[in-house]
Amino acid sequence: MNNKHKLIALLVFVLTSLSLFTLFYTYYVIEDVKIYPADVYFSEDKVGFNLDKDALHFGIVKINEGSSERKMVINNILGYPVKVMVEVNGNLGPMVHISEESNNDIFTSSYILPPYENKTIIFTLIPLTDVNINEQYTGKIKITTKKLLFY
Repeated sequence: MNNKHKLIALLVFVLTSLSLFTLFYTYYVIEDVKIYPADVYFSEDKVGFNLDKDALHFGIVKINEGSSERKMVINNILGYPVKVMVEVNGNLGPMVHISEESNNDIFTSSYILPPYENKTIIFTLIPLTDVNINEQYTGKIKITTKKLLFY
């Protein structure tokens, strides 16, 4: 075999390996991805509540003295431990702080959830100093659950 054939064989091998790894990772390792819309309004003198369940609504928050809190329970109904990763993005992302209900410590962006257990996550929104009044701030909360290959 000359060098050209060896290079083509190596390229085919690498592309096949990458394709198989991508398929394995996408269809076996990632268990679930949920995306929840989130929003908030700010006011100088009003507070408001939105208890609709279609999104994580933080309501209307006073800009200099207010905050808003929402809780979410993450359940693992599977017979094996999973890794749960939480991301907050959008223009309200920098204002949202995540903690655990059990110890109120700052929540890391991922944790291991044992089989048949649940965890309550607290999303606390604290306004930045430069927010605009009567403007809707939006974002998405993405919760990804992955199987653990090695535990």
